[in-house]
Amino acid sequence: DSLIRRRGTYVYWDCPSARGWSQYVFQVRIKTPDDDGIGILFHHQDVSNYCKVDLDSQRGLRAAYAVVNGEEYVLALRTNQCPYLPNMNLLLIVRVDGNVMEASLNGLPLFDGPVTTTLQSAGTIGLYCWGSAGVDFSDILVVPLNAVEPDNDLDGDGQTNAEEFLAGTDPYDPGDWFRCWIEGDDGAMRIGWRSTSNRAFYVWHAAALTEAFTNIAGP
Repeated sequence: DSLIRRRGTYVYWDCPSARGWSQYVFQVRIKTPDDDGIGILFHHQDVSNYCKVDLDSQRGLRAAYAVVNGEEYVLALRTNQCPYLPNMNLLLIVRVDGNVMEASLNGLPLFDGPVTTTLQSAGTIGLYCWGSAGVDFSDILVVPLNAVEPDNDLDGDGQTNAEEFLAGTDPYDPGDWFRCWIEGDDGAMRIGWRSTSNRAFYVWHAAALTEAFTNIAGP
């Protein structure tokens, strides 16, 4: 069956202390010209014990598995739902809190809710592919879970993590934050802002702060 026991090829962060990681957020950017399996490993202890998030465009697969003592268990599996297209810029984020995992791709949840690993609760991270030629992994980042709490400012750009989420900006990039500006001459005013592809922006107007606002620009 091409949906299970997909061992593929992977590399992992070989650091003894990383095998104790249990609460963190793992982010990686992925791009591939192919349409086969790509993903990440977490809770990796050795070749026979780890968890995996697996995405496959050709088969419409998005899945999470646990391998324990060499035996594979399905944690979550959805088919006929293409998670990506070849040559797309992908941002995969996995939030790990002990034996509970949540994953998103380009800001959208991969599964219906948190996935319980049940069998493992700590381990290092890795990068994975299955038959996907030319895959590129970049901007790999692992941070402690408490560093990405909503009121924290992980990248120090003056915007909280919650504000960056609402704006669709990158909480790990100090140069990426929502900004807008107003320009005017001869009685004409222009309002501009930096847009992102996964957010809708509106302009509301009122003659005075005590009056009702109306939408004058937006999708």
